[in-house]
Amino acid sequence: MRILNIILIISLLAIMTQCKEKLKEGEQQLGPYTLTPASQSATFEGASLVLKSPEAEAIEPGDITIQFNVEGFNLGEQTQDKEGKDIVNSPKGQHIHLIMNNGPYKAIYSDSTTQTLAEGEHVILAFLSRSYHESLKSQSTHTLRVFRTAGASANFDLNGQHLFYSRPKGSYSLSEAKGIMVDFYLVNTTLSKKGNSVELTLNGHKALLTDWQPVIINGLTEGKHTVSLRLLNSEGQLINGPFNTVTRTFKITE
Repeated sequence: MRILNIILIISLLAIMTQCKEKLKEGEQQLGPYTLTPASQSATFEGASLVLKSPEAEAIEPGDITIQFNVEGFNLGEQTQDKEGKDIVNSPKGQHIHLIMNNGPYKAIYSDSTTQTLAEGEHVILAFLSRSYHESLKSQSTHTLRVFRTAGASANFDLNGQHLFYSRPKGSYSLSEAKGIMVDFYLVNTTLSKKGNSVELTLNGHKALLTDWQPVIINGLTEGKHTVSLRLLNSEGQLINGPFNTVTRTFKITE
């Protein structure tokens, strides 16, 4: 019996070693899933996004027209390296992700859109997105604004450290599920091994991200999946902020 136990332990160690050897540099194993850093994407030197209107922070509740100024980036155009990305791509091309109060983003393929705002404070983040939904991450390619109706409290700190959720979103087919991208947006902070990090939880399995870049999930199967993100400081504590912890679900269908 003792010999059998030793053989079993050796076999398990061998299997674990083989699994580790299969992981490429930067990959992380999350139970049955693998996280792989996304490959280098097309860059857009000089690209910029500015929210032109409304100019005033004080607004009336109801429909407002949001007008952007986009330079160095063609909305509606397919990103040149999309063929090399084995992830979902929008047939409508490059666009803007508009996120209000860290809810699911609205994809905008022109330089203006209409948004309905209720009474209260509204935090709007917009950033340029490649056709395959990967954000451009720079100071010039995003804009963060706060709009408030009369009497609304000013709670959001524009100078604070913030995390916004972007992808995954909605439903994917099994063919699309062979590579699903997790992407998020950071404002007033960055990530490093000795600094801030993002804790990613996928169906209960945790990983720590120390680079601000998308990761690709492999190994997902049909059904509903849950992903959570938390912005942590160097001591592993949650950084205070209204959106720095977020949980979303997405589906994979036949």
